[in-house]
Amino acid sequence: MPGYEVHVLVEITGLDELVIVECVQREVIHATTAEAGRLLLEDEDIARLRRVRRLMADFDIGLDAVELILELQDEIVRLKGRTPESGGI
Repeated sequence: MPGYEVHVLVEITGLDELVIVECVQREVIHATTAEAGRLLLEDEDIARLRRVRRLMADFDIGLDAVELILELQDEIVRLKGRTPESGGI
């Protein structure tokens, strides 16, 4: 799991530093803090931060709304995995 400094995440995601920190605090992404304040993130967390940026920009909405949208999208993915065809329902 690679470690990133917040300023590097700003560059690769296009998000403001405060938004990234808030995403970590709200557990929008699953990051752990390493030495010297580096965040340990999986590739899917980087992709999720990019989705946060796109949603905020495309729909001109705040993090509260983005968080709700992401939760709903996650629920849809979970439900699709529990279809009768997969033996989940």
